[in-house]
Amino acid sequence: MPGNFGYELIANNPADASFQTLGGRIGFQAVLKDAEQQFGLEKNGKILFEVMKQNQEVKEFYQQRMDYLAASIINLQYILDPDIILIGGAVSENPFFIQVLQDSLERILRHRPHHKVHPKILPAQFFNDANLLGASYHCQKELERLNC
Repeated sequence: MPGNFGYELIANNPADASFQTLGGRIGFQAVLKDAEQQFGLEKNGKILFEVMKQNQEVKEFYQQRMDYLAASIINLQYILDPDIILIGGAVSENPFFIQVLQDSLERILRHRPHHKVHPKILPAQFFNDANLLGASYHCQKELERLNC
């Protein structure tokens, strides 16, 4: 699927043909499944974020997952050089999520002093509806092009 960074290959070991996608590592379903197995948490994102605010071990677990996203964002910054990187989806409405992601970025960049560019991260204006609005806009433009 073009434009979906969740398919980016990370944590790879080509020697044994082992490849993992970013989505497989940080996708919410994968994270919730692992949090359930590791900490006995219910598969519920709201509960996960509430527990993280009070349980350092759970926060560190999630922070490690976010490090993969942060590293991918740093790569995108250097490849595409955008002024701002917008994070969409329902989770982007959660300021705590944005803060955890920002913490991951800062921690990685502290260990990489030669990286001089620091990505600017913001939640997408329309959060979880951004993709629907984009699809609607695209359909409208296509209908206009077809004179419908």
